[in-house]
Amino acid sequence: MELRRTTVLVSGTPHFRFRTLIRAGVSNHVPWKSRPLQVSSSAGDFTKFPPTVKTPAEERTCRNCLSWSVLMVLVSAFVEELDNSFMETKTDEDIWLIEFYAPWCTFCKQLDPVWHQVGSELRSLGSPVRVGKSDATTNTGLAHEFHVRAYPAILMLKKGVKYNYSGPRTKDGIMDFTNRVSGPPVRSLSSLQLFQHTMSRHDVMFVYVGAMSQLKGNFTSAAEELIVHTWFFSASRDVLPKAVTVSSLPAVLVFKDGGLFSYSEEHDRDLKAWINRERFPTFSHIDSYTLYAMGNTGKLVMLALVDEKHLSGRSLRYKSLLEMVAAEHRDTYSRTFFFGFMEGTDYINGLIMSEVMVPSFIAVNLSNDGYFLPPSTMETEVQLLDFLDGVLNGSIEEEMASSSGSGVSFMKLNSPWCPSSARHHCSAASLLASPFLWPPPSVTYVVRPHPPWTTRMRTEMLCCCGATENRGTRRLTDLEDGNRSRT
Repeated sequence: MELRRTTVLVSGTPHFRFRTLIRAGVSNHVPWKSRPLQVSSSAGDFTKFPPTVKTPAEERTCRNCLSWSVLMVLVSAFVEELDNSFMETKTDEDIWLIEFYAPWCTFCKQLDPVWHQVGSELRSLGSPVRVGKSDATTNTGLAHEFHVRAYPAILMLKKGVKYNYSGPRTKDGIMDFTNRVSGPPVRSLSSLQLFQHTMSRHDVMFVYVGAMSQLKGNFTSAAEELIVHTWFFSASRDVLPKAVTVSSLPAVLVFKDGGLFSYSEEHDRDLKAWINRERFPTFSHIDSYTLYAMGNTGKLVMLALVDEKHLSGRSLRYKSLLEMVAAEHRDTYSRTFFFGFMEGTDYINGLIMSEVMVPSFIAVNLSNDGYFLPPSTMETEVQLLDFLDGVLNGSIEEEMASSSGSGVSFMKLNSPWCPSSARHHCSAASLLASPFLWPPPSVTYVVRPHPPWTTRMRTEMLCCCGATENRGTRRLTDLEDGNRSRT
């Protein structure tokens, strides 16, 4: 096999040449350096280049290269590059979805193709949302206007309000956020068919039922702040499915887990707090983003840690046992715990700075990075209930993450945007080997003694880590939920 270079002449612009290295199994071709140069009549006498090899394989390769180049140009047209003049040139009616990036940021580079897919799909759907991106290291004024402190940062600007996206960096996740936030906070369901269609599309949805009331005003206010997290709807009683019974009106319902639960002002008190607690399924597959979001509500998260790919029989038993307890004892524990399963232990190992077995159970408290481990193996419902009760009454002691090591400093880092885990623990040596950790994590604590050669590294890390406050979902204003602000 001979490696040869082929020059492709682009029609209309002969002085621009795309050179592609291809492999060809033809032995009778003249090598590149020994080919005579010829003058291209279409390019003029000033441009000379070797003749084009016209084997079928090479022509297909060239066509593919050109098609890909044209496709990338077209896709890029759906994402606009924004600079510091953006705030002066935008209109009040514009809705923008903006990514702030840094050229050297690895996570930004990974997001780039996803971002262009989002821009292309929104354009093809006729969405009013315009998609942009901005180099925050160059356009510092615009980045400061949006309070950007971590890369990549994704925000929506709608009618002067900025909404911060803190979900997974996937096309589906970003599209769901965009469709949800770009529309009205509360959408009206005007027919039974529309109601049923909406139920089939959403795992969790909040619905206000009834006429105008103070409760509806509170519901709308909560929706305006929590629309970044979940969906809100309103409906009259006559469009509800027959299986849905409401004891009194007005009412706020949450549809999830194949059933519905109603808000009670007497027992649940604050409506927004109730919505924040109920916006997750009773039992679900939990990844790093979901765990992080659950932790921000102040509730504990009870996890079954199972095999990462193919569940063993024991992992299935642990998962099924926790799911059963979550469903059958919902009224007892749902105010304090979220329930779910997590595949693998890398995330949890980084959180508690220790190693846990698979399968196993653990309850984590992300408000203080604490955790609870069962004192012994749990195989039955009674043992699991005793553990949950022990966590609630304090008989099970909460443990705090610890670090160990001889002569090397260990730091606990919060990095919620890492695709594999939101937090990491790492040694000073590994930090020096990876000088560009981004987004800059927040150092929770540092264990002494520190070798002298780590002093400068620790100082620089602490300086840059201070840039990401409030663990990655920092507040844009003093609003309680921390995900929206008004310009």
